[in-house]
Amino acid sequence: MVAFIIRASVALLFLVATAGAYPVQAQSYDGDGVVRVGLFAQGTWLDINQTVPIAGNTEFSGFAGGISAGYDFWRTSRFVLGAEIDAAVGDMGDTIGPVGYGFDYLATARGRAGVYVHPGWLVYGTVGVAWLGFEAQSTGTGDKASDTMTGLAVGGGTEVEWGNNLIFFGEYLHTDFGSRNFVVDGTTQRVDIDGHVARFGIKYKIGHDFYYQDDVRPLK
Repeated sequence: MVAFIIRASVALLFLVATAGAYPVQAQSYDGDGVVRVGLFAQGTWLDINQTVPIAGNTEFSGFAGGISAGYDFWRTSRFVLGAEIDAAVGDMGDTIGPVGYGFDYLATARGRAGVYVHPGWLVYGTVGVAWLGFEAQSTGTGDKASDTMTGLAVGGGTEVEWGNNLIFFGEYLHTDFGSRNFVVDGTTQRVDIDGHVARFGIKYKIGHDFYYQDDVRPLK
């Protein structure tokens, strides 16, 4: 699964880059000192596949809220390269036999490459590292084991700029955290975890990006 995600992420970033072959309206831009901070709501779907001590699986879903920050360190009239970090908190779970599984938070640190299909409208691909706060708990004794799992996140999204400072965005991420052992009541529970995340939110640009044609950066 990890190899598939890596190949998919390379293909996604390639498609985003080649999309720049389509003409867009020229625009002046200098992104020095511009930081994006945002708030978002997300739907999260986690697929839990238990292989030890007994085979079983469950899929649970729910809503969470989070914050993000990013910086586009290179941008032309067509292309964007940047970075993004975010964190979301939630509380959801389900059981497999006598063990309940749940997650508390999800955080990512990702690079992104995008193309402006129209001035003020960005489409991008993204790939990076994800961290999942995950726990297993006995439904009988309450014995609990928790860990922060590290995995891969790949996806894509779109942003629409509104005025000088606001950005509305939507984003999809697929995550794969591989397998991990949790010892509950002296018994090892081995689970494989992957998931899907759909986000919608708003970002605010701190600083001046000299985006608009009539907003020319002063000469140095």
